[in-house]
Amino acid sequence: ERDQIMGDFKALQGEHSKDRIYLRCDQFMAISLVTRGNGFNLMSRGVYQYACGTELSKIVFDLADIPDDTRPICRAILGASIDEACISELNKSGIFITEVEDRPGIFQTVALNRVILENKSELDQLIEGLESLRVRSTLIAHPEIFEECFIVTNKDPDADDILNLFHVYYSQSNKIMEELAYTFFVKYLKACEGDKLKKMLNFFTGEESIPAVGFSPKPSLRFTETSLYPSSSTCSFELVVSSGHTNFESFQSRMDQALVSHGGFGCP
Repeated sequence: ERDQIMGDFKALQGEHSKDRIYLRCDQFMAISLVTRGNGFNLMSRGVYQYACGTELSKIVFDLADIPDDTRPICRAILGASIDEACISELNKSGIFITEVEDRPGIFQTVALNRVILENKSELDQLIEGLESLRVRSTLIAHPEIFEECFIVTNKDPDADDILNLFHVYYSQSNKIMEELAYTFFVKYLKACEGDKLKKMLNFFTGEESIPAVGFSPKPSLRFTETSLYPSSSTCSFELVVSSGHTNFESFQSRMDQALVSHGGFGCP
């Protein structure tokens, strides 16, 4: 459903830009704020900086600003050496790299192009709409006061938040043990809290919070008989847990060891 919505949005984006739909949307936002209505927590931090008049060269982006389809390459830029394949993908996007070692700078360049410049027509309409009732001039003067009205706030995940992310895949040949493993996994998550839940989310997504629009593709939970330890892919958001445990204590011990050894995306 989310993919369908995003697809429809992209298909209509150019048409709505011509019809100045985005201008009218932010006019309604301005009216709502002035009349003590709700805020609109739709913007990433980078977009909010742009709306507040920050110069393009001074906008600071983070990974949460980046659309799903560009996150894998941005993770590669931030988390590992940039190889020829990565440079080739950047060149195809019209981003030509000269200083390969400047990974933070490369990331900021990619983010600026992907988040702001490719959507500048729509964003400028939103900004024009915020000029209504002098809302934007207030944002520029006091950006810190209005952050909570515009920026997506990602709360720390709880066990149910993480469980609800998954599409669970069972095999026909080992379904009984896989269902037992899933029971262990649910119990394990319910016993986790705080930073440990962030580590679990980071283990299979590379993120420590759940984006407002979720993950695409939808994360998957699968099972294996060949290892007693969990494994993951942060590119496809896949978590694989062992169905080889006959008791929870053994399952819990291997999960704990994996999270400690993993460290977290971009960590040693």
